[in-house]
Amino acid sequence: MSTYELTIAYDGSALQDGTMDVRELAPALLAFGNLLEEANKELNGSNSKMQFLVKTDFKAGSFHVDFEIIRTLGAQIS
Repeated sequence: MSTYELTIAYDGSALQDGTMDVRELAPALLAFGNLLEEANKELNGSNSKMQFLVKTDFKAGSFHVDFEIIRTLGAQIS
């Protein structure tokens, strides 16, 4: 099993109060998850599975999303 951490930070004047519209955030996160899943299939084959977890520690004036990406090798071994 491999685990990686990645941070995406949204910043700017529209986020001064530390909030973000879910209709803007959700599609971006889903598209990012799909991108990583397709990249994993291309690089590691269709039997390699990934799990995407969102971790966050909100800070005033910005919106950060930390990801934990877990790739398991069990499907490849069997």
